[in-house]
Amino acid sequence: MEHEVLSSPAFEQTTGDQFVLLKLDTARQRAVAESLGVTSLPSDLVMSPEGRVIFRREGFQPGGGRAYLDSLARHRGTPRPPTAPANSATANPGS
Repeated sequence: MEHEVLSSPAFEQTTGDQFVLLKLDTARQRAVAESLGVTSLPSDLVMSPEGRVIFRREGFQPGGGRAYLDSLARHRGTPRPPTAPANSATANPGS
């Protein structure tokens, strides 16, 4: 999966800048895996910026890379709001 899909141009096109990949070593980071409810491998979780799991895919799934990318595309969510400039409070003092 990592070599065939996650490093492919199709993955980058599907996810854009809306995903941050994190690879968790469940043997070394058991407490983190447990806190996320990871009970089988492989497990993929899509989480909101607040840390809420909005999509979970566990175990081997048939369909190959295209099916995986399609499932990610369905769970992209809404784009993140633009970040306000650091000095936005003083940018327009008359308002």
